[in-house]
Amino acid sequence: PPGAAVAGRARTGGMQAVVKACLEQSYHEDAATRKSAEERLRSCEGQDQFLIVVLLIAADNGERAEVRKAAAIYFKNAVAARWADVEDRPVPAQDKAKIKEGLLGIMVSVPEGVQRILSAALAIIAGHDFPDHWKELLPDLVTKLGQASAARDWRLVLGLLQTCHAMFKGYRHEFKTDAVLLKLQYVLSVLQEPLLQLYGLLVQTAQAEAHGAHPAAAGVVLQCLEAATEVHYSLASQDLPAYFEDHLKEWMKHFIDVLGYQNPALAGDSEDPPGPLEAVWSVVVETLALYISKYEEEFMPFLPASVTIVWERAVTLSPGPRHDAMVTTAIKFLTSVATSVHHPLFRQGTALQDVCEKVVLRNMRLVESDVEMFEDDPIEYIRRDIEGSDLDTRRRVSAELVRALCRNYEAEVSALFTSYISAMLSEHAADPQANWKSKDVAIYLCTALSIRAGNASHLGATQTSPLIDIGAFFKGAILPELQAGAQDPGRQPILKADALKFVSTFRSQLDADAYGAVLPLLAAFLGAESQVLHSYAAHAVDRLLTTKGPNPAGSGPPVPRVGPAQLAPHVEPLLVGLFGVLKKPGSGHNEYAMKAIMRLTTSADGAQLVPHCGVVVEELKAILAAVCANPSAPVFNHYLFETVAALVKHICAAQPAAVDAFEAALFPPFEHVLKMDVAEFAPYVFQIFGQLLDLRPPPLSPAYASLFSPLLTPAMWDRRGNVPALARLLRAYVRKRVPEVKARLDALFAVCQKLVASKATEGEGFALLSCIFAEQSADELRPLCALMVSILLRRWQNNKGRRYTSLLIGALSTLAVAHGGAFVMEKMEEVQAGCFAQFFTAVWLEQAPHVPGAEERTLAAAALTRLALETPAFAADAALREATPRAVAVVVDLLEDGEAGGAAANGGEEDGAPEPDVGAGEGPGYTAAYARLHHAAEAAPPLLPAGTDVRAGLALGLRRACAAAPGQLMPAIIAHSNATGGTLQVHLGNYFQ
Repeated sequence: PPGAAVAGRARTGGMQAVVKACLEQSYHEDAATRKSAEERLRSCEGQDQFLIVVLLIAADNGERAEVRKAAAIYFKNAVAARWADVEDRPVPAQDKAKIKEGLLGIMVSVPEGVQRILSAALAIIAGHDFPDHWKELLPDLVTKLGQASAARDWRLVLGLLQTCHAMFKGYRHEFKTDAVLLKLQYVLSVLQEPLLQLYGLLVQTAQAEAHGAHPAAAGVVLQCLEAATEVHYSLASQDLPAYFEDHLKEWMKHFIDVLGYQNPALAGDSEDPPGPLEAVWSVVVETLALYISKYEEEFMPFLPASVTIVWERAVTLSPGPRHDAMVTTAIKFLTSVATSVHHPLFRQGTALQDVCEKVVLRNMRLVESDVEMFEDDPIEYIRRDIEGSDLDTRRRVSAELVRALCRNYEAEVSALFTSYISAMLSEHAADPQANWKSKDVAIYLCTALSIRAGNASHLGATQTSPLIDIGAFFKGAILPELQAGAQDPGRQPILKADALKFVSTFRSQLDADAYGAVLPLLAAFLGAESQVLHSYAAHAVDRLLTTKGPNPAGSGPPVPRVGPAQLAPHVEPLLVGLFGVLKKPGSGHNEYAMKAIMRLTTSADGAQLVPHCGVVVEELKAILAAVCANPSAPVFNHYLFETVAALVKHICAAQPAAVDAFEAALFPPFEHVLKMDVAEFAPYVFQIFGQLLDLRPPPLSPAYASLFSPLLTPAMWDRRGNVPALARLLRAYVRKRVPEVKARLDALFAVCQKLVASKATEGEGFALLSCIFAEQSADELRPLCALMVSILLRRWQNNKGRRYTSLLIGALSTLAVAHGGAFVMEKMEEVQAGCFAQFFTAVWLEQAPHVPGAEERTLAAAALTRLALETPAFAADAALREATPRAVAVVVDLLEDGEAGGAAANGGEEDGAPEPDVGAGEGPGYTAAYARLHHAAEAAPPLLPAGTDVRAGLALGLRRACAAAPGQLMPAIIAHSNATGGTLQVHLGNYFQ
């Protein structure tokens, strides 16, 4: 019976009753009852045989369907969370063995709904244990597949094949390693022959069912074929298996037969979602695309037949949603052929013209569902059209096919499509009301034909075809549409959206006259009622303001195409329009509008913003008050706070005294955020508090003085998302050197101790600690410094990784540069006699060359110079004196290889402001993630005083040290140089010049 192999001699009766009762209550309508049941189940998870009991309930044919399904879901989730070697309630080894022994038998005996869930659980376990710790799984699967197919139990065959697909699909994305190939070799040795035999049987059965008494019954057989094709794809994704290559003729015949399969009973309505026939067609074409991209030589004999059948599907299927997936997959296959060595197929006869007319043009046309989406689901329309969503659309893959064809036939394709574009624009001109869709296709086709590099979403066109005159098309087709739309945006709104998107896409190719014509029109489109139109207008404002062009001076970095002077007359109407967007129905959280407001505040001159600042701040405060109640749009919220930070930055740069007005305006709503404990917004608030504090001269205002002490309470630091922002704010306090900070150094050190105790926060802890070391006097640090150093060294004893060691060396280097080498030696000796010499020779000199970052390496070099050459206590210690030549060599290494380990530079965003990363949490459970505000960046001073010449300081220190001990230090340095290759002397000679 089901579950017998799992149950064995387990005494689970009592537990089974408890678990069953909890599962019944887990879907109770009362929330408190559900929560209580879930907590009781979690409390049982640590007990032996718990998962076995849950699985037995799912397997119990006498149990109610709802309970069985709840048990299966709980089992799958528990397996996902606890099957791996976890510390919290791991699954006992003996339970794992029993579950693996009986899970497959249970899976094939339960109803379809429960079977799918248990199949997913089995795939999760297989991901951990197969094949090394579950060798019997695949042979058992193959045996049951044979039994089920012999019995014509296609539902069970489908479940088993879907399990195989779930187990093997990970191979598609694995790196090609020996371990992966060995696993695949084992799988193929067991499965390859039965899979081919089963596939042939399925094809025969589907064909027979199509002509039988009940042709619709072929649906489940086609689903089996879909799953079997997915398995084939996964097994061939790394390398072409020898068995597949030997039997490629059979496989390809089956694939062609599937693509040629017809069954009117399964055709369905074109407006319906894809059915089993369309699904199996799609996955077969994907598999053919795999072969053309990876195994061209082996696939070549089958290419003509494959292209023919895929072509037939692409040109004969209807434009409705039912066939969208199949048509897009077919076009992607043709794109693969066009970019392969087999592209001459398109040169035969009228093939090139046929593909342009019958595939590209046909699938670029708007269909009724697109128009409905524009009107009824504008957010999804925008996501598909300008955000570059992962979902393939007919228009997008057709555009990719155009670009693929242009690789080898640019002149021919451009000539063909240019004539089509002219003809469609003429159609529109003859009857704009009836033929507006013709102009829509013309604009989309021009865009596809023109872009050589870049895209139509974020980057825009970075390189265009010389055969297409973008400027002429803009003047003839786009600008008139925008001018008409500014007067009546509701007339043919999709064409107006196309025109706005064209401007955003080709912003780098448009000239100054085009910018001058477009900017005033965008304000009018911001007033459009259509959510797509005012979103596209806001997007265009943002993109135009980020675009840079050549420097008018002829040299130097690129400058914005729209500078403050050109923007000045448009600031007020754009601000009014953008804030108006946020008041329209459905656009209260419009991220395009908020991002454009942020961009406008950063692009305009600070003086230009001053007259509007009061109104803008009040608008932002009202928006903040609204989103506090429901912070559900993370990207919008990020740009809201980025806009506040940008206003503070640019207006205070123009009028430093404005910081008082900003504090008066922002403290009340920000204090409300903290009082209401809006976790998502707290990190932003702390960053802007830090920004304002950076701009304010001492002493602290009463508001900042009252805020300081609560920041030091341990509970404030429990949310990891708060840590970077809080640490940044505390560093701003420390740099003010005010009495409030000096009085609470013990609490500040306690915060540092808490942060450095965790790998996740140690970087912020050391940054705060280094700031304290640099800004506070030696007398202020002396009472607590030795204790802090002791804590750091104890932590190092348990965490000797390179990152922590580099951070520790950085903090000690800051201390040495700020207060002298003797101070560092004194505090380390207070920890333990001989501590400094041991750490310096065994750790500091060994790990300093690995310190990352150019500025950090220069700091480390300056600290070593002060310690080794300017500290009498160092020279007085024989062991340290002997290490001086090595220390000098490390200093030279740090100075001459100053970029080692440094971070990569800005990746080249158009405006230097990266997109926010606000979408992910930080682990189990919810926690607000930290997203840095670009415009509230910390005004941190350099690690070394301006003008510090460490090379000159090293040379001076060596002269003094050699004079103090003639004939001792320099010969030792020369000997060390000779022993290590001689470059040390060369560099020192340069320093002495």
